[in-house]
Amino acid sequence: MRIFGLVAITMVGLLVGGGAWICNAIYGANLYVDPDCHAMPLYSRDSAKLLVADNPLAHRIDPAVYAGVVSVTFPARDGKVAVAGLLSPPPSGAPLVIATHGFTGCKHHKHLVTVLGILASAGYGVLAIDLREHGESTVLDGVAAMGSDEFSDVLGAFDYARTELGLNRSQIGFWGESMGGATTLIANTHEDLGPLFLDAPYADIRTVLKDNADRASVPPWTIELISPAVALLRGHNFMSVNPIDGLVARSTQPIYWVHGTEDATVGVHHAHWAQDAIGPDDRVSVELFDGLGHVATMWDRPSAYRSALLSFFDEHLKG
Repeated sequence: MRIFGLVAITMVGLLVGGGAWICNAIYGANLYVDPDCHAMPLYSRDSAKLLVADNPLAHRIDPAVYAGVVSVTFPARDGKVAVAGLLSPPPSGAPLVIATHGFTGCKHHKHLVTVLGILASAGYGVLAIDLREHGESTVLDGVAAMGSDEFSDVLGAFDYARTELGLNRSQIGFWGESMGGATTLIANTHEDLGPLFLDAPYADIRTVLKDNADRASVPPWTIELISPAVALLRGHNFMSVNPIDGLVARSTQPIYWVHGTEDATVGVHHAHWAQDAIGPDDRVSVELFDGLGHVATMWDRPSAYRSALLSFFDEHLKG
């Protein structure tokens, strides 16, 4: 009987271990970060102007702002990685906005270059960062943690702005799209980050993974198996962090959330959850754009996007 018990325990261990390995492999294959950054060129003054040239608001961006951008590097707050950034230094006494890209994006992506141009042209400093595994920041295993680790990179940028640039909390705001917005919300559960402008973030990591399970050719329910396996083997604990918690973490913090109603990557139900979570709280605005897909508002409704972006930060960082 003792031998039978040992055999049974061994078989169960092999099955559980093998299952965890398979789940972890599925996750790694589908959350692999393509270093190509959507084929975006490395930043230069000329490449920046070319990237934003097809945006209808290109004429509202002063091309001279791109000449003053410098590369910077600083540690993430957890000390595990070096975070790479592009800094458009704030004029004396001016505020700074820290900008964070989405999954497989980077600081060279046209969305970040456009946001940098819009804000810098309006007198803001901008720090656009690469999250770990992305762009020129440290690569640990080449797989995204969906914000559950990357939030320390956002906090590292916050620390850099205060210690190296000499800014106080009231002079710092944040912009983030998709995974970058969700990562910023997770960071906000650890620290009051101030004004947040969020473009189509997800409210819950496991839910967005289930929403996109078909792309991994697995049933949505397998995410409940993949999540603990990834926590065990990679240390990315999706069950312990929840971006929407950052939405309600601060009772007086201004937040602006934009989302397209036809978003097939981060469904508009994430924005609806945000609306339900905040209730009748006018410190948080959720604006939905009919018929638009994932992070498409900046390009497809550029005037409305620019107006919302500048009005929000003008009120809460300059007002």
